[in-house]
Amino acid sequence: MENRENNSLLAAVDIGSNTVQMIIAGREAGKIRPIKRFYATTRLGQGMSKGILLKENIEATIQALQDIKSYLELYKPARIRLAATSAVREASNCQYFLTRAADATGLIIEVLNSQEEALLSYLGATKKQNTDHLVLDVGGGSSELIWQEEGRLQTISLPLGAVRAAAAGWKK
Repeated sequence: MENRENNSLLAAVDIGSNTVQMIIAGREAGKIRPIKRFYATTRLGQGMSKGILLKENIEATIQALQDIKSYLELYKPARIRLAATSAVREASNCQYFLTRAADATGLIIEVLNSQEEALLSYLGATKKQNTDHLVLDVGGGSSELIWQEEGRLQTISLPLGAVRAAAAGWKK
């Protein structure tokens, strides 16, 4: 692959409470075609009972981001969006994590508020805003309910996800 930006590729990275995921995709005939996917379970939000991201979980997440950076350098997508959700959003050491990740990888992470997280989940599930679907996004640290009402997007974000349920001792 040439050493220049690929204008047809887009990349998205989701730094969640339980996993770090990446997709690099291209547009082909009006459709999105995945080129490369990455998935790592880093459990960033695990053990956050005092609102602090644990060092070992931060380091596991940074290792995943270093792996992702190598894919981004290889494929050179034209646009990249890196977004963190509830664990980072709610952590008292959020800025430490963001600075540590930027120093280690050169990647700048955007922290989504619950409304932005809900909107992106809805768009990902429905491909457009004007639908009458109810979307439930169960994450590691939070769950969002998203729907249309009178032409406006409505959301409810609950501090309940797979990581929090496991920490509370919920079983199958």
